[in-house]
Amino acid sequence: MIDIKSLMIDKNKENNGIWVDYEGVSLCIASIDRQEFVEAREGLLKVFVQEIRNGELSGQDITELITPAIADHILLDWKNLGENGVEVKYSREKALEYLKRPELKDMLNHVLSVASQRFRYRQKLVEEGIKN
Repeated sequence: MIDIKSLMIDKNKENNGIWVDYEGVSLCIASIDRQEFVEAREGLLKVFVQEIRNGELSGQDITELITPAIADHILLDWKNLGENGVEVKYSREKALEYLKRPELKDMLNHVLSVASQRFRYRQKLVEEGIKN
């Protein structure tokens, strides 16, 4: 029997993020369904509605357009990240800078992938063994 709590979203996790590992860096990632992100994304894309409907924008184009919203509302913090041997403290500005770098597109894709995985934001994970 499945406990109903295993199907419920934890609003705290959805809004304040969960910590996941990415190549030795800990990233705090909020859900893609976080209301602030949804509103920011819609605001950034509303001027491109016709182009999106016509298929004139690729998925990559759309991701680039919403990257500021990802930096503001999805990637909330990090630990154990450095540059040139110096620890980099999290800031919205640094997050946006890194997420925009073409050579860090794998990190951006990881952030979006985690943020889209609804099971990670449930009140009670379906299996105790599910971690990051």
